[in-house]
Amino acid sequence: MSMTMGDNAVGRYDRFLTKRSRAREPSAIRALMNLMSKPGAISLGGGMPNPDTFPLTELSFSMRGEDGQNVSIKIDNVPEMLQYTPSAGLPALRAFLEDFQDHFHAPPQSIRENREIFMSTGSQDALTKTIECLVETTDSILVEEAVYAGTLNFLKPYGCNVVGVKTDSQGLVPSAMDTLLTNWAQDHPLEAKPKVLYVIPTGSNPTGISLSLERRRELYAIACKHDLLILEDDPYYFLQFRDEADWIPSLYSMDVDERVVRFDSFSKVISAGFRLGFMTGPKEIVNRVVLHQQVTDLHASGVSQSILLGILQQWGIRGFTEHVRKVAGFYRERRDDLVESISSHLPSNMVRLAVPDAGMFIWLNFEGLRSTREFVRRLVHDSGILVVAGHEFSPSGKDLPFARLSFSLASQSDMDNAMLRLGEALRKYDQEHNGGMLTCDEGPTHRLEQPFPQ
Repeated sequence: MSMTMGDNAVGRYDRFLTKRSRAREPSAIRALMNLMSKPGAISLGGGMPNPDTFPLTELSFSMRGEDGQNVSIKIDNVPEMLQYTPSAGLPALRAFLEDFQDHFHAPPQSIRENREIFMSTGSQDALTKTIECLVETTDSILVEEAVYAGTLNFLKPYGCNVVGVKTDSQGLVPSAMDTLLTNWAQDHPLEAKPKVLYVIPTGSNPTGISLSLERRRELYAIACKHDLLILEDDPYYFLQFRDEADWIPSLYSMDVDERVVRFDSFSKVISAGFRLGFMTGPKEIVNRVVLHQQVTDLHASGVSQSILLGILQQWGIRGFTEHVRKVAGFYRERRDDLVESISSHLPSNMVRLAVPDAGMFIWLNFEGLRSTREFVRRLVHDSGILVVAGHEFSPSGKDLPFARLSFSLASQSDMDNAMLRLGEALRKYDQEHNGGMLTCDEGPTHRLEQPFPQ
């Protein structure tokens, strides 16, 4: 996508930064690391351990190659891997990810010169640090009506005002966000207008919804209109159940005004145990987050970064693309298995669903339940089915008539057994509370038209 700098370019970011973030200064000791590579430099300043004392001297591993056969990889930089590393991440890995982002997202050329990449201990680590960088405890932050519980559980005790934006079967509604922000001063005279939007645009957790290209463009235009920064949390981008040529472009790909901060994860496609994600965005913001990193966990695991780099270099972009194609195909089959089990065993008058086109989740809509929260609690206790009730994803904590079902781990037979038990629990509930009115005349399970009560 060829773009030039837009009319609403963000420019300096001071107005977005929190007081605490503006007060952060570089660690003098961490800054020494950038000088150690200079010819003739002799370090007497840092507190780095001597690598001669490390017991690990060599590291190699086997991985599946592009043809499916095992390939042996030997890590050459063992001393560097075991030592303290730059807070932003291993330079070689970050350089690879520069090309990675250009290949998969082709962001506007005008923003690449001011771009920075930061390796984090999972993308959620970078996300929470970024929120602390941009959102005061007295600020408001915009989210979807059902938002990832991990982010919500960070935001609630943080103290800021979490504002849910209307969401329908296609995801967050841009026009509703525009109306909300246009009327903000009138409706919220004592509160500062939000300056940050948090969104999972692809295979959203928990809804499974992917924003269409049209909605992404509308969303971005409204963000420009109201001077919002967008936190694009996209861990399921590579789990789109369509050919690569048909992947929905990211918000980052259309970021002519440098207002998107993107968060990527390797947990869903390579390894959750590596605890590696990365953040891409304007240098002024990313560097502020790196200053936070310097005084917390210093840097993401050098061992994990080195192994990941070895894997990515072995594959190259083409090999990585082939790998995620297979991973997405695997989860698409799991999705189909769960949808089939739902259709076969759940009473159609009590359940609706939207079939996701990405990610790992189905957002199951219940009808006729007085309290989904209580029903799910009893379901877990009495039937041994582990699902997550809708209120866990609600910014307000209200009892949403939904449950999140994951199709990532359970086998086909386990899914079938679980839906059989869930169907029995729903029919029992209907008998106890509705006299069996909802399950007396069952047909095929309905597709969901509106994933939120209007």
